[in-house]
Order: sequence, then C-alpha cells, then structure tokens
Amino acid sequence: MNLFVYGTLISEQNQKIVTSHTFRSEKAVLKNYRKVTSRACFPFIIPYFGEFVDGYILYDVDAESMLKMDKYEAEGDLYWRRTVKVYTEGNTRPVECEVYIGNVKSIKKYFLPGTDIEDRIEKYVASKVNELMMQDSLKDQDVLKASEYQRIKKELLGSDFEDLVRSHIEHRNLSLEYLSKNLAKKELPTLKPIRNNPAILAYADNYISFAVKHMIFNQIEDRIRFDFTGRVKVEHEFYAYTISIMIALTVVNERSDEVAQLMKQYKADTFNDSWEYVDYAHKAIKIADTIYDKESIERKVEWVKKNRHPGVIPLGAEVEFSTGGRFAVEKERPFDSVYNYFHYFHDFDFTGRMWKIGGHIDDHHFPDPLKERSFGFLEYAFGRSKIFEDLSKPVTLDPWILDRLINEATRFTGIRPHSLHISIQAAEKVQFTRQNDIDHLICLLLLGGDLGYDTHQILREKRIFNREIVDEYGFVRFSLENIHCQDRERQHKTTVVEYLFARLYVEHNYQPLIMALKGYQLAVNPRPLCPADGSEKMGRYEMEHLKFWAEHPYPLQESKINEFVEIVEHGLMTENENGPAHKVTYIRKNISDIARQIKAKNKFLTLN
Repeated sequence: MNLFVYGTLISEQNQKIVTSHTFRSEKAVLKNYRKVTSRACFPFIIPYFGEFVDGYILYDVDAESMLKMDKYEAEGDLYWRRTVKVYTEGNTRPVECEVYIGNVKSIKKYFLPGTDIEDRIEKYVASKVNELMMQDSLKDQDVLKASEYQRIKKELLGSDFEDLVRSHIEHRNLSLEYLSKNLAKKELPTLKPIRNNPAILAYADNYISFAVKHMIFNQIEDRIRFDFTGRVKVEHEFYAYTISIMIALTVVNERSDEVAQLMKQYKADTFNDSWEYVDYAHKAIKIADTIYDKESIERKVEWVKKNRHPGVIPLGAEVEFSTGGRFAVEKERPFDSVYNYFHYFHDFDFTGRMWKIGGHIDDHHFPDPLKERSFGFLEYAFGRSKIFEDLSKPVTLDPWILDRLINEATRFTGIRPHSLHISIQAAEKVQFTRQNDIDHLICLLLLGGDLGYDTHQILREKRIFNREIVDEYGFVRFSLENIHCQDRERQHKTTVVEYLFARLYVEHNYQPLIMALKGYQLAVNPRPLCPADGSEKMGRYEMEHLKFWAEHPYPLQESKINEFVEIVEHGLMTENENGPAHKVTYIRKNISDIARQIKAKNKFLTLN
C-alpha cells in the first residue's frame, strides 16, 4: 500500500517514532486539493478544485504500520483516510495512494496558539504509552475503572513515564512496545514497610499529607500542560515545565484552604494503615479535578503573558527548606517533630512525587543513588530532571518568571524557608580570570544575604558567620562554577555560575537580586570563588575578607555602592549584543530597587 504524505509524516524521524519503520519515498503532487497551514495548528488538506499539494509518496507501507498511522492521525475523527491518485515528476500515469484529508470541524479544536508538530508527536507517543501500559491494568486493579487506574499509574510512575516518552522521541531505535512493557512491569510504590516501623509512623501523617499535596499539584500541572499546550510551552533548551509548574503552584496556593478541607474530607491528610499509595493517588486525583477551573487558569495564562520580562541569559534557581534551619545537616540538631529533617524521604517515595520540581533531600553531600536514609534540607532544584545523574536545563530567560516560581514554591511547602541559590549561565567559551572586588561582593550580601543579630545580640552576616556556606576546609561557597549536562550522553554541557549566599524568605521580591547578579556577571565576569577545577585557593583572599566582614559587618562608602550599581546597569544595558535585552523601564526600575535596598542596609550598618 502507498501513502501520500504532506505534513508531519514527511519526516523520517516522525515515521520512525510512529511506526518504528521508514519507507522508500518519492516527491509527488496531489491535484485539486489545498494544503492549510497555520501557526496555531498542524497541516491538513481539503478538496479545492484547481490547486495542488506538494508531498511525498511512501511506498509499500505494510498493514501494521498503516494502522499505527491511522491511530496517529486519529482517522475517523481529525482525518479521513481516502484513496487518491498522485503524480510523480516526469510521469503522466498517476500512482494510487492513500491520503489523510482533514476533518475541519474536528481539527478546529486544535487551533491553539503555539501548537506545533512536536506537540502533536509528543501527545501521540504519550497516548500510545498510556495505552500499552494499560493492557494489563484491570488484572492489577479490579476495583477501579481502567481510565482511573491509568491516571493513578501514570501519577505514581510519572518520572518513568516521562523518561519513556522522551527516550522514544529522541532515540527512535528504541521500541515503544518494549519500553512500555518494561514500564508496565515496574512495581508501584508501596507503604507496606512503613506499617511495621514505629519510628516512621510517628511522622507518617505529615509525610503522607505532603505527598498527597504534591500529587494534587502534579495532576493540575498535567491538565494545564494538556489544555494550554502552546501557551505554556518554552523553548527546547529550557526546562519544559517551567510555566506550567509555576501556574500549578499558584493554583494550589490560592486554593490552599479548599485543598486542606478536601484532603480532610477524603481522609487523605493522615496515614491509614489499610491504604496503599494507589488509594492516596486516587484521592489526590479527585481533589485536583474538583479544584481545577479552566476559566480561572485561562486568566492566569494571560497574566503570565502580560507580565513577562524575558532577557537572553538563561537563569536557574534552587530553594532549600528546613524546620530546624541550618541545623538540618548538623550532628547535634534540635528535635524536628514534623519531618525529622526528611530522614524518611525515600521511604515515602518523595523523589517520585516531586520529580517535576526537582525535589530531593540535600545533606550537603553527593546525592546517594542507593536511596539510603540521611538528614538534610528539602530542596527543589528547578530544571533538574534527574537528580542522581545531574541532568539539568536552565529554567527561564525571565527574572519575573523565576521570582514567581521561587515565591510560589516557598508558599507551597509551608516549611520554614532556608536558602536560595541563583544560577546564571555563562558564555560558552568563558574564562574566569578577574579577581573579585570585595566591596562588590559585600554589595551582593547587603542585597541578598542575611544581616541580623546572633544569640548574643551582635550584628553578623549569618549565612557566612554561621558557616552555612563555609565548608569543612574553610572555603566560602559564595559562588560556584558548575558544568551542567542537558542530556544523558553528556554531549551538551554548559558552564553555570551558581550564587549560594542568598537567604530565602516568604513573599519576597527577588527580581532586584536576580538582575543584580546577571548584570554583574555580564559586566565583570568575575571568577567564582569555588571554580569547577577545584582551585579554590585562588580565592582565599576574598574568602577570608568575607568571613571577617560577616563577623564584623561595616558600612561601605557610598561611592563604592554607586560604582557597583553602575556596573550592574552597564551589564544589563549590554546584555543583548551590546544593547538591552529587557525594556529599559524594567531595567531602570530594578536598578532603582537595587540601589535603594543596598543603601538602606548600609545605613542600618552605619547606625549600628
């Protein structure tokens, strides 16, 4: 059987994704049809006398592949498959082919802003994986309907599901059926071991409530990404979920009282000895469906569109939380009655619940792929899809988006905020040679650090003085050079400067800090105090001076503050090929805030 293709199936890559095969092809023309192409949709054809459509004949398409293409094209709904005659170059005799003709009435619902071929391919692969996963679902769970159990299984194996879809799209030689069957065999997380462990049971209510809250968030994010595909999409080189997770967090935060009430109503806020994770996921899905309001989210999507301020430098962030603050990683730590410093993080499969926001436990050591218990901070590392493999993508180009993501994540946890790390992507061929001006680093600490009184009512910069960012060797981890990998083959690597000194607060405007770090990095390109090659000793002078200042904070001369602000402004005004990347009004607003905040803290030092 021959098939005439004119859109997504021209690509051999897409042919392979859909059918696992490619086919011999030849250029051809279909007469008396018109091709309709829109930026808001995928291409289709309709009968139209006197016009013609260019495309290709795929020869000898086997019956099984044709059925898969029917499935992909939603034959009978979005398209009708019909037999036509097409002409190849130089031949007067037509070739009989099948072709997919658009059903305009059905296709109209896919005319969504931003929708493109990649979205259609990804949705097809995801639906196919769902279908293959569900072939034996009723054997596993007779109580629930197949459609309900499909969502539950996808929720509990979400990270694996995402990996499978991405693997099939990016590596066409991997059989979708084989990958899906492996996923179908994967065991769902269980709560059985917890029932016989009194130490864990003391915290089980808090852990399970937190897990359900994350599942509600995951389900809302899923629906946002499905309903508003093109409008929450980001460029390929950035983390795919940035906009959708920010909106989903906002929704859960705004409806927090209702979420808490529904969790209590469904008894999903306490540990039930007879329930499994499947039961909690089932309740979470019901709650998410109850609070999901498409019209309200439509307004939020527009709100994001109106408030965006994209630049050209990729940005990222990590946020840390701890009920006991800095003592989370200390041997002598105060009692934490809520989460015991996330000691049971892996017992409740929190990695599987928090994968969309890079949730993990940070004990200030290397991540442990063996999932052994430890004590530490809860950290959300936005854009890190694989914590143990350290696979990362930048989050956004937009300081406003990053600020909202930080704030909504902080509200969402309900846990005492601890610290904030901001990442600025460096140029590809970067050489850090310039020594840091100590006064400039102090300006950054005045802007984003934690100036306050210790237990003896002596003024300190607490992030450094309390050794929160000072390691066992005495190195101040003020700024790090990191090499991030964006793919498992580690072919695409980027240099990132990560600033670790900032304190995290609830409901705080971080745009001035983000803009200051970006402008300073662009204008000066100072060497990180902790380079990737381990040559921290080069920055010893800066480190010792910062430790001295943190112990005895003194005010700066106003001329040094003005100098720093001018440097930042220069960096921001030359971000885009020696011109500004942001609107000048936005830059000036942030420059004004930067100067005002630093000078206010400096005046506080003068008075003390």
